[in-house]
Amino acid sequence: MIQFFDTDKLLRERTLNQLR
Repeated sequence: MIQFFDTDKLLRERTLNQLR
């Protein structure tokens, strides 16, 4: 579960970076 959360966080950060 922790790994899944980590991936979600990374994906969210990447999306935010792309929006920027």
